[in-house]
Amino acid sequence: SYSCVDVSARAKQIAAAKAANNGALAASKATFGVVTPRCPVGVAFKPNSKVSVRSKNIIAYGDVELDLSGLEQLVCKEQTNAVSLALQRLGALEPESTATIYQILAQLNTILDIDGLDALSNGQFDGSLARPRVFEIAGAMNRLRRDCSMVQHKP
Repeated sequence: SYSCVDVSARAKQIAAAKAANNGALAASKATFGVVTPRCPVGVAFKPNSKVSVRSKNIIAYGDVELDLSGLEQLVCKEQTNAVSLALQRLGALEPESTATIYQILAQLNTILDIDGLDALSNGQFDGSLARPRVFEIAGAMNRLRRDCSMVQHKP
């Protein structure tokens, strides 16, 4: 037969002993420090040949194959098409730009809010696009490993 027993006091005692022993609570309150923002370099995002979306998880970006399988929120190939076009748009960034990833993605989000997905395809209608979150675009940017695709500028 089942009988209910209150062990709350014993659990609190164990938790207090653990926190006092290893200082995990103190460590969890420590600050991480200053993170230097990364800035995309436009020329690194210019594909050196054809760009094609092979599946929901694979973009052939010139001679680089981007594996997006770790981006779990991409649910259809249409979103991956939009990610591909967003990456190609980054190729227009000025080489000396100091805009951070966050600033660029915020600007892109605003453009998509105002102009819609047609802004990614140079104003031409493209029915094969679905809007991805900026997190998926950032994830694809991080997976594009080319020479000097990101630089860090000290604040």
